[in-house]
Amino acid sequence: MREWAEAIGPRSAPAAARLSEEGLMLSDLEVRIDGISARRRLRNDEPVEQIIAALRILREA
Repeated sequence: MREWAEAIGPRSAPAAARLSEEGLMLSDLEVRIDGISARRRLRNDEPVEQIIAALRILREA
């Protein structure tokens, strides 16, 4: 879990836990969603559920 927190910011422990629960990997944070990495979106306080949904859509494409 520490790796997740370091990757998306120390105040993002709940988001890190949620991403981990979804089975996502740290490498998923580098996936670009509309040109912006998932990591950047999370650091910019975009809702974690929105990021998860977007990553699911990209996986299915």
